Order: sequence, then C-alpha cells, then structure tokens
Amino acid sequence: MRFSPNSARVMVLGSGVQDGSGFGTASLKVFSTATGTQLYGRQKRADAAPNVLRWSLLTTPPTPATLFAYGLTLGAVSVAKYNRVYPQPFPQWSDGLGAAQTGITNVALWSMPVPIKLSVYALPSACPYGDLLGPGNAPSGFSLTVNTQTIHQDLIRIALNSRTYRKAPYVLPYHAVRIFCSSFQSVKVSTLTAIRISLPAARACAARYSLERVDVRGNRVLITVRAYGPGFEGPDATLVFIAAKLR
Repeated sequence: MRFSPNSARVMVLGSGVQDGSGFGTASLKVFSTATGTQLYGRQKRADAAPNVLRWSLLTTPPTPATLFAYGLTLGAVSVAKYNRVYPQPFPQWSDGLGAAQTGITNVALWSMPVPIKLSVYALPSACPYGDLLGPGNAPSGFSLTVNTQTIHQDLIRIALNSRTYRKAPYVLPYHAVRIFCSSFQSVKVSTLTAIRISLPAARACAARYSLERVDVRGNRVLITVRAYGPGFEGPDATLVFIAAKLR
C-alpha cells in the first residue's frame, strides 16, 4: 500500500494463489481518500507465479502513466498501524463477526489509541449459495466507525415512483427508519412502488467480516476489511478497502 505525497490517493497492490485452481492472482486498485471512490483498477489471473503477475500489472500500459499522474510511483510503502495476525494460514468462519455482532479494536492512529468499530448486520441478498454459508450464517453487510465518524455503511436502496421523483433511487439504511434525500426537502413514503435490495455483487454471499489492516497518513486512512463467503473448501476471504478522510 502506498499513499500519494499529498495523501489524496492510495494504491493497493496484492497477489496470491486462488483456492481450487491454484492459479496466481494479482490486483491493483487506486482510491480517492477524499471520496472513497475507486479511481483505477486492474487485475490478472493466470497459471503463473503471483510476483510475475504483480510485475505485469505494474508495467502494462496504461498503468505506469496512470500511477505517475496520481503521484503513486515514488515514496515509501505504508507501514500498517494495525495488521491482524490470524491463528491459521487459511480463512475460517470463526475469524469473522456475524450478523448482530460488533467488534471494537483500539488502534494508535496518531499518538493515542482510537476505537474502530466494525458492526455486522443481516441484509437481504440474492445469494445463490445460501446453503453453503454454514449454520447461523446469513448474507450480511457492515458499517465501520472510526471514533465517532462512520466512514462506511452498507445500505438498502429503495426505488420510488419515477413519474413523481425523477432521481430515484433514494437511500435507506437497513437498520434505520429515515429516508435520506439530498434533492428534495420531503419524500412521500406512499409513493414507494418497488424495493431493490442487494449487497454489492462481489459480496452477495458475504456472511462474516473481520478488521484486517489499518493504514493512515495524516488525516487520511485506508481500512482493509476481510469478507467471508462460501468457497471451495471452507470460506473464501475477499478484501474490502475503505478509504476516507478523518475529521
């Protein structure tokens, strides 16, 4: 992981071996720390060593020019403020928090420890492998709070009557009762005509989560969360990156 000199962007480069096939994988992502959005991404999967795939990602156009423009070609690699050590080298369901569970980890982001709260809650999802989630597990989302600032929250999205409101959908937190609307002062709930409920496609079957790593530079942070879903033998672990500007 590497932050740009002004901390406005952060790059994540990772690789590994895919469960089952044994193929190598590599992924490169760049995020804005101001908005949390992904600015750039490339990935490779092939019958090759992970380090070969990493080098290929970094040297194949347009990646070199893009990283140069983002200020991500020079500078020190980030040293994690927190990096979880797992008891086993492979993912286990018991490593993560399930629905209705909350974990708080105190991390020394600067001079004093700061609480980072990971809360997991069940969300309806079109998971095609629900029978592989294991007893007591269900598709779930999560929220992430640093001190008192919530920097991520999985949501339900609701679609309102487009004949009345042209800028649907609006966003409704799953465990709240308020409709958030930035374009209108009020929303008539009676106009609700359809509900579109889903986790992101990459996490449609995610049932558990754990705090994996925390990197910080100034007031910009990149938090890595591990999402657990059904895999070839036991759960698969997918990394979720949350970039944010802290208050």
